Amino acid sequence: MLPQHLKQIRVLQLNNQENLERTLFRLEQGFELQFRLGPSLQGRTVSLHTNYPAPGGVFERNSFRVLAWVNPTGREDDSDKYCCLDLQLAGSFHFHYSLRDGGRCGGGYMVVDPVLRVGPEDQVLPLDCITIQTYLAKCLGTLDHWPQRLQVAKETGYNMIHFTPLQTLGESRSCYSLADQLNFNPEFSPKGQSYSWADVGSLVEKMKREWNMLSITDVVYNHTAANSPWLADHPECGYNIVNSPHLRPAWVLDRALSHLSVSMASGCYVAKGLPADITSEAHLNALRSVLWQEVFPEVRLWEFFQVNVEKTVERFRTLLKNDTKLDHKKSGGKGLRVIQDPSFRRYGNTVDMDSALETFVPQSRAPQHIQECCDSLKQRLNELNGQQYHIVHQHQEQAANCIVGTVVYERLADHGPKMGPVNKKNPLVTRYFTFSYEDMTLEQELQLLDEPIKACHFLAHNGWVMGDDPLRNFAEPGEDIQHGHCTYIQHGHCTYIQHGHCTYIQHGHHTKVQHGHHIKIHNTDVCVCVIAGSNVYLRRELVCWGDSVKLRYGAGPQDCPYLWAHMQKYTEITAKHFHGVRLDNCHSTPLHVAEAMLSAARAVRPDLYVIAELFTGSEHVDNVFVNRLGISSLVRGTLVHFMLGVARKVCPNLYVVAELFTGSEELDNVFVTKLGITSLIREAMSAADSHEEGRLVYRYGGQPVGAFVQPSLRPLVPSIAHAMFLDVTHDNECPIQLRSVLDALPSAAVVSMACCATGSTRGYDELVPHQISVVKEERVYPSWQPAAPPSTVGETCAQTGITAGKRALNLLHRELAAQGFIQVYVDQVDVDTVAVTRHCPSTHQSVVTVSRTAFWDVKTHQYPPTTPPMFIPGKIEEVVFEARMVERHAGSYQRDNDIINGMPEYTVEIKEHIALEDSTLVKPGVVTSKGRSEFIQEITFQKLTPGSAIAFRVSLDPRAQQVVGILRFYLTQFSPKYRRGSIPDPHTPPTLKTPLAELMSQLTLSDLNILLFRCDAEEEEDGGGSYGVPGWEKLRYAGLQGLISVLAEVRPNNDLGHPVCVNLRQGDWLLDYVSSRLVKRDGPLAQVGQWLSSMFDYLKLVPRYLIPCYLDAILVGTYATALHATYKLMSSFVQEGSSLVRLLALGSVQMCGVGRFPALPPLSSSLEDVPYRLSPITGQKEQCCVSLAAGLPHFSSGIFRCWGRDTFIALRGLMLLTGRHLEARNIILAFAGTLRHGLIPNLLGEGRAARYNCRDAVWWWLQCIQDYVTQVPQGQDILNCPITRMFPTDDCEPCTPGQVEQPLYDVIQEALQRHLQGISYRERGAGPKIDQHMRDEGFNVVIKVDPETGFVTGGNRFNCGTWMDKMGESERARNKGMPATPRDGAAVEIVGLCKSTLRWLLQLHKQGLFPYDGATVHREGVEEFISYSRWDQQIQQAFESFFWVSGDAKDPNETRPDLVHKHHIYKDSLGASSAWCDYQLRPNFTIAMVVAPELFSVERAWKALEVAESKLLGALGMKTLDPDDMVYCGIYDNALDNDNYNLAKGFNYHQGPEWLWPVGYFLRAKLFFSKKLGEDVHQSTITLVKHILPRHYTHLEGSPWKGLPELTNENGQYCPFSCETQAWSVSTILEVLYDL
Repeated sequence: MLPQHLKQIRVLQLNNQENLERTLFRLEQGFELQFRLGPSLQGRTVSLHTNYPAPGGVFERNSFRVLAWVNPTGREDDSDKYCCLDLQLAGSFHFHYSLRDGGRCGGGYMVVDPVLRVGPEDQVLPLDCITIQTYLAKCLGTLDHWPQRLQVAKETGYNMIHFTPLQTLGESRSCYSLADQLNFNPEFSPKGQSYSWADVGSLVEKMKREWNMLSITDVVYNHTAANSPWLADHPECGYNIVNSPHLRPAWVLDRALSHLSVSMASGCYVAKGLPADITSEAHLNALRSVLWQEVFPEVRLWEFFQVNVEKTVERFRTLLKNDTKLDHKKSGGKGLRVIQDPSFRRYGNTVDMDSALETFVPQSRAPQHIQECCDSLKQRLNELNGQQYHIVHQHQEQAANCIVGTVVYERLADHGPKMGPVNKKNPLVTRYFTFSYEDMTLEQELQLLDEPIKACHFLAHNGWVMGDDPLRNFAEPGEDIQHGHCTYIQHGHCTYIQHGHCTYIQHGHHTKVQHGHHIKIHNTDVCVCVIAGSNVYLRRELVCWGDSVKLRYGAGPQDCPYLWAHMQKYTEITAKHFHGVRLDNCHSTPLHVAEAMLSAARAVRPDLYVIAELFTGSEHVDNVFVNRLGISSLVRGTLVHFMLGVARKVCPNLYVVAELFTGSEELDNVFVTKLGITSLIREAMSAADSHEEGRLVYRYGGQPVGAFVQPSLRPLVPSIAHAMFLDVTHDNECPIQLRSVLDALPSAAVVSMACCATGSTRGYDELVPHQISVVKEERVYPSWQPAAPPSTVGETCAQTGITAGKRALNLLHRELAAQGFIQVYVDQVDVDTVAVTRHCPSTHQSVVTVSRTAFWDVKTHQYPPTTPPMFIPGKIEEVVFEARMVERHAGSYQRDNDIINGMPEYTVEIKEHIALEDSTLVKPGVVTSKGRSEFIQEITFQKLTPGSAIAFRVSLDPRAQQVVGILRFYLTQFSPKYRRGSIPDPHTPPTLKTPLAELMSQLTLSDLNILLFRCDAEEEEDGGGSYGVPGWEKLRYAGLQGLISVLAEVRPNNDLGHPVCVNLRQGDWLLDYVSSRLVKRDGPLAQVGQWLSSMFDYLKLVPRYLIPCYLDAILVGTYATALHATYKLMSSFVQEGSSLVRLLALGSVQMCGVGRFPALPPLSSSLEDVPYRLSPITGQKEQCCVSLAAGLPHFSSGIFRCWGRDTFIALRGLMLLTGRHLEARNIILAFAGTLRHGLIPNLLGEGRAARYNCRDAVWWWLQCIQDYVTQVPQGQDILNCPITRMFPTDDCEPCTPGQVEQPLYDVIQEALQRHLQGISYRERGAGPKIDQHMRDEGFNVVIKVDPETGFVTGGNRFNCGTWMDKMGESERARNKGMPATPRDGAAVEIVGLCKSTLRWLLQLHKQGLFPYDGATVHREGVEEFISYSRWDQQIQQAFESFFWVSGDAKDPNETRPDLVHKHHIYKDSLGASSAWCDYQLRPNFTIAMVVAPELFSVERAWKALEVAESKLLGALGMKTLDPDDMVYCGIYDNALDNDNYNLAKGFNYHQGPEWLWPVGYFLRAKLFFSKKLGEDVHQSTITLVKHILPRHYTHLEGSPWKGLPELTNENGQYCPFSCETQAWSVSTILEVLYDL
């Protein structure tokens, strides 16, 4: 087993209601697949089921097991929870998942590639190494001659042979029309010899061991030869008119056409202008006339779809006379219903009499009233029969068109077969059904319809339907016929009815047939009896194979036991003897059949190689049609599986190949995923020119040159199917006929450079100038004879055709794949010349092949006389080969009667492994320098004539090669995947002698803030800024995260055209920026910068196209090392936490740093462990404590960096929980020094420019001191820490540090005493200098404690003293100077924070840790002592009485019932100047619940939380106002200035937009109170929390800022005016995880 760091792990995220069944996921054996829960499923009980077997188990397609979930952290959240599979089996495997409280909610497939092995030691043959050659088996002769004929493939460099079927063929002699699927074709045995499958197996095994060649063959599941002996005994295996009566009308038409053909051949219609030999448009018109005037009227097909009106009316009359009661359960009130006869007899349709009795109700039972009803019914039925007549008429129109179209192609078209006169051998049209009886009249034949013993042998032929849905079985009946359903019209409704090949849209009184048929239904609300089932045969839309019968499997083995058993045995024989299979005509094979057969095949050969042929003839499949078919199409499309299941039982490593032409990659994936197809056949002949041929090479495999190194653990992304790219397939036209003979070599060279499996068909290399027909060809292939002369017909040698060139190409193709040349670049040199580069990303060697194609005959097309020169970067080591097609004197081509021979007059001139100077096709030009170590070799073409190809082996310049090797050597400290191609540095720079991890271990978290983060404003403070990419934008951060965020987007898609990649290729500016900003720092950070600088010195010497990928490798390793160092400095909660915990913890590093200017006022010099530095400005020693930014980028630097409220809301999560206790202490003490008026500043402004304009910051500060004391070891020591007071009195000037000091507990006491005493002052400097928007009254600050309730109250309607502090700014809207949310009075969260502080201080006093149990105040000249115990009790007793809104009109505590508009909530405030505001639903009460839960009764708290959840909870945050409120608006636009008072200039900042930090308190409150309500409620709450948090995880992962925003607009929409990452948003979510 691979070590974990080398193991390839793919992660698939599961999302609710996500159907991945049309998405292809390819994996390799040895990979680990992890399933993780997406945001929509986290926190919910999910069961994941798969049919991938348990270790040691056997695969059973319908046997599913439940995978166990693993949660590495075992707690907190589900961000790391996963199930995994260790993939050791090849094949297609299904998974689906479901919720405990619901049904299946998603699923898909995974395809695991087989591992193919060759040679005596079973060495691995990678899929991309495959070079395959197809042989028509019947052209190999007897088995004893096969080795010398197959040796041609070996000597030409192929390593896989594809045999067409080796079974007994049908009478048509088509390679794919098999009469006996189980027996080896006796034709392969010479007289007196009887070879068996065992002999074939021995040959296949010998080729594998001695020739290193694998063998695959076709499996044909969808049809059998019409003369298959077993069909006579088992006609149920096909679609006959007994088991498929819906085909009866089509059979009748087929017989009529057969008789028409006989009559034409005998000249019966010459007088009507229709001779046997159709040669003109007039003949075609005459044919149409005969069809409409004689054939269609004679067979009266419409009668199969009509009602016998007279019988039906008489039956209805009898029911009326007998006063039969209506069965309402059956009628359904949907109008008259006509039911299609499931046996399809003439006039066999019936009427549902309950619907008739409901629709036609007589006024009485009087005879005249009954007669009126019967007349009405008769009229309606005649109308319906008329409609059915018109529908059949439309089908007959299509049938006539198809018949005439077939005749045009087969007899008139230049590109058609020109079949000549109609006769018995070449009838007018191919029969659609078998008919083995002697000649009889049509009338006699039609009588056979009612003789099941004979009719069961009338079997439908197979074929294909142009433009059909490949997931639909065109021979099956429609669902309404299978289930006896009918369809109907209702007034005013639109009903879509699908059946056969048409879609009928019914609306009101109109029916539109969406296949070009238009029918109008007049004045009826009765049902339309649709023609259901397959109309393909009736409409003559099938391109029919008259030698084969379409097989009818049904839904499973129970429907046709003999057929399933027969085909399973066939599959097992194939899988036993061959290494892979090609699914012939896969698109017409019922998908569940092939799926089951492949499963069985893989049981025999686990590493089955599967390729497939799928051909619909459609370039585009109508998505609407697919969607309308929906699940029923997919269910019916589960038919190809059983057979492959059988084969895989015999051969687990079965190789399955397919050719798909669905015209839709999505539909390709359906087949690939369900069948486990390994490779899809693609053909170069589909390219119209050399440009398209080159595009196909790029499309079908490989990465771009210079691609990024992908991590071993990464998301599982959708794939395209592995391609098998062929220069020509055996069932398509010969390239020599379509292009020119000279194109054989260059097109083969283009194909061979594709980074996928490649191949060809026997005859292409020998220049056979025609298609070798799979039906008509009976000659044999030549044998291998190395010394064969050019003119020899029966033997082949290296000089035959392009054999020598193809050998060189095949060997090169195998070498490139085996050596890891996985990167591809295609360059169109000129209109005919294509250059393809294959590059190895570890050794940086390349092979460049230049092919000059010859799509047009050189004798008739004027090619340019010269080819433009090429400029190849690097050093050309050798010419791997140069080859061109030339004419020789060996006679001209003469078709041989016994041997499949090619054109002897052409061969290949080839030289291999020569020096560039020895080339005759090119000559070297000037070598020029591009940069420090990138050299360009100019190549001039001399004899690159059409039909030529040349391949160069290119390495980097020797110096560049050495530098890349050294870089890879240093990168091995991050991952061993860089060992290949690495070279030890002979002169290691001193800066690189120490491993980076050791350097990183010396960094502090504030150092890591500089290394990883620092936004543009923070960096500008130091005189720099974030790096700006020209023509694009600035990076989000100056630190590594800025680049890492961009590269994380670029890397997975190898987006080498991204502006950052362009910038890196153009110059070294970004490299210098990354290292120089660190080098100029002091200490370990400078050493890290020097390490990066030394690495970049090497990087600058590599070719520019490699710089993006190697910079990414360096930065990814550096970043990972930095993260590891970061987490080691944090608490165990972070180190042992989930991925979400660690991502959030990075917010601590992001927000906490030291700027150029000290953000915090000085601490007491007597404090220990205070960090110092030399000032970058004065050079003097100064304190350099970490400060906490409120948010980035808006609140990151200068006086706007530190805010008291924001700091202390965020401090617990970002500093205490992460283990940054010392830095948290310093921040607490620094703010303590700024206490003034009993408050701490809102805006700190370094203390000297502080604004004391908020009522809540001091209480958040006190809460943080409480958290510090209770959570930090010996945390109580902080209470005795000395505080250097900046303002020991309210009105003094700032004191110098150390002038006045006192312990922290005294400062705490002062804060409480001042509140009890009452605070009243006017802000210093009041006016526009400190706030240009506030009105004069707003600068007046009044705060007090209500003597009755103990509630802290204060503020006025002109200021906003809580976190909801938006001040109006718009003069136009007249809201300037008016707070949007003054929240004056007693704000609920301040009451809670006050209560929490009192409770804590009483505990401290009791423990002897706080010297005060109350405070003395002066009231009206009298000194009064107020105990904290009394204050605490006042709040406790008053809180619910004053804040709970019960909604009960009789509630004695409710003083303003007229304002109550939400029940069971807590008021947002008490005593607001606008009483309505007290009753507004906001999320602030949840804060009080968390800090002082004792204030709340459990039941009331839970009700309020439920209201908040239903009304306020958003995608990421909490709505700041009830959406039912009249002033609610969830879209924040600070730039908008209009007349709207409530919106202008962002006035609604806290009136609806969804802020993130309150959601943390909401969830914590839910968790706390759910515990009080029992285990079930608590567990459901945990589920809720785990379901909400993934949204934050998803945002964090996707955000280039790696943070959580300040707010979002409604429903989680992005708000451009929000901080991109906000300290308290990150902090409170981290606190939830801690509580969890």
